[in-house]
Amino acid sequence: MICPACKADGDKVIDSRPAADGRAIRRRRECLACGKRFTTYEQVESPGPEVIKKDGRREPFDGDKIYGSLRIVVKNRPVSNERLQAVVSDITAKIKNEYSGGISTAQIGELVLNELLKLDEVSYVRFASAHKRFSDKDEFITSLKALPRSLQVIKSNGRYEPFKREKLISSLSIALRKRPVSQRKIENAVDQIINKLKNRDEVSSSELGTMLMNLLREIDEVAYIRYASVYRKFQDVSEFTKEVESLSEEEKLER
Repeated sequence: MICPACKADGDKVIDSRPAADGRAIRRRRECLACGKRFTTYEQVESPGPEVIKKDGRREPFDGDKIYGSLRIVVKNRPVSNERLQAVVSDITAKIKNEYSGGISTAQIGELVLNELLKLDEVSYVRFASAHKRFSDKDEFITSLKALPRSLQVIKSNGRYEPFKREKLISSLSIALRKRPVSQRKIENAVDQIINKLKNRDEVSSSELGTMLMNLLREIDEVAYIRYASVYRKFQDVSEFTKEVESLSEEEKLER
């Protein structure tokens, strides 16, 4: 469970008992990172909608089938299992909330494609080649050309290179090493940056660095200091000291 206080992913159950109406189990948990205690409730999951097959048959919705399909198309791609599970959870929640009367396999395929387009273009193409059943190679090429143009990163020496989500995740993961921040929170933070850049064709590496610093300042001050010590290129120790002191002053004002 994600701790509501420090957002770390890890806890232990210290007490379990039935809720008053007997329809749920109340669990008292303690965060392993910060020691904060919080309560969760476990209850029987309601059945999902029926899936309408191409031949008209119906069968119960099973999110594990989506996960299995995605595991195949993301093979050897830079997509973590945590990220994949989060995508499946989002798709499953959407189906249960919006398709209570039933959902066709074609509709499920389109939902998966929409998520894959945001996740990884190569995986998107792999899934689309099977789901869309292109009649010939020209139709497939037309579909590829319709993909959004990749965001380009302008390096400090003027070179251009394709934006890579995994590089941002790697930078954040290094800065947040051994800090109480889950991998999912790191990936969600990167997705915040991607959403801010979704209508742009290019972004400078310095602007990306500043966006990462701003995120780290909100997530974890220690990680922010680590990243700033490299990215900001302070001239001397006194300049770095002023930056750290400014964090303390901001914290006092917030209190």
